[in-house]
Amino acid sequence: MIKLEQEVFIQTAMASKQRTLHPATAKVVDGNEIQIVPSNEEFTLEKDQTIRVFHQARDFMQQTATVLNILGEDAQETITIELTSNPASAESREFHRVSTIFAELTATVGSEETCELVDVSAMGFAVIAKEVLGIGEIISTELRFENEAYPGKTCVQSVRDLGAGRIRYGLLPLADDDTGTKMFTGMQRMKTLMERKQLKRLSGAL
Repeated sequence: MIKLEQEVFIQTAMASKQRTLHPATAKVVDGNEIQIVPSNEEFTLEKDQTIRVFHQARDFMQQTATVLNILGEDAQETITIELTSNPASAESREFHRVSTIFAELTATVGSEETCELVDVSAMGFAVIAKEVLGIGEIISTELRFENEAYPGKTCVQSVRDLGAGRIRYGLLPLADDDTGTKMFTGMQRMKTLMERKQLKRLSGAL
């Protein structure tokens, strides 16, 4: 259940099919109707738009919602939404994951510069790190691929302790100015190339 003053994350299906999370704060909670204030004044929604809401409970959860009303402008905008589904775990990314282990790619997560990047999907990616992070925590992250850097902020979606000081994190990109879009571009490039290499490997071409 979403609580008063809790941070939530809004996901929309944009025309370009980019899927990023937009942080917001729940200001009023009345059953399934919730008033939220976006953290990014450039983020906008439309009345009757269908969205997905992520929030932290015992696990990182997701629910669908409909935009009922929008009041104010820009940074003062208050958006009323109605939850239209029961909460479900968001820890299993619904999009096909592509392994990046054989590519030996690394990412910077917080202060740790050489975290192993283990898979990528259309929605997020997974790394192995040593730093201890909590589900729902927002952290600066940078992907690197083919001499290009894709910095941005991510939200910790899942945590799995692998032992020996190794922790696997599932991360989702946040839409924070233009960095969310840039990180998404890097994810798409990596995913496409890794899929091609996997197909070649399966066909015996590699």
